[in-house]
Amino acid sequence: MDDFTNSFLQKLMPKKYLKEINEDDIQQKYRKINLFNTIKTSKVICSQKRRGLPTKQKKKLKLLSLDENEKIYNLYIPLHELWLDYMNTLLDGCTSDKKEMGRRILKADLHGCEIEVCKSKCPSLVGLKGIILIETKNTMNIITRSNEVKKIPKHNCLFSIKVLGFKITIFGNNLQFKASERSTKSFKNKPAIEF
Repeated sequence: MDDFTNSFLQKLMPKKYLKEINEDDIQQKYRKINLFNTIKTSKVICSQKRRGLPTKQKKKLKLLSLDENEKIYNLYIPLHELWLDYMNTLLDGCTSDKKEMGRRILKADLHGCEIEVCKSKCPSLVGLKGIILIETKNTMNIITRSNEVKKIPKHNCLFSIKVLGFKITIFGNNLQFKASERSTKSFKNKPAIEF
């Protein structure tokens, strides 16, 4: 037992109890308590590292929404340029292999990507074009050139993006994961969706 603990116990405990308690007993109890606290705190820290904020807290903190002064298309052009640099480094050396290029794009983070809706079951979404601001599991929020933020569902939509001079079409059903989960996901060939 360290000197601090010993002096602390002697100051706070009544003297009649100190005579009855053996110092070895105190050391054993101190070790057990200390060991229990370290196990408990390490479990709490590990569980906090695995989880992010729940969606309710994100909405409460307004992390999934934009203020009116943030809804300007020109503010997000540098984000798009940053995304293009990211894609240049990601796709470096695989432009000749189209399948590998497609796999890498599916696993890439799409925040900042300029995307266009080619086909959708909802006809009002077809032709929408903008930069992705927020991507959730089932939707994307994009900002259009007319400074409007639109929420687009990923399910049953066909999107196109331009990367390194290639126009690439992506099925929205393949994107129906969080961006962090999509990077570890292995994709399988699925039949085409009729719109």
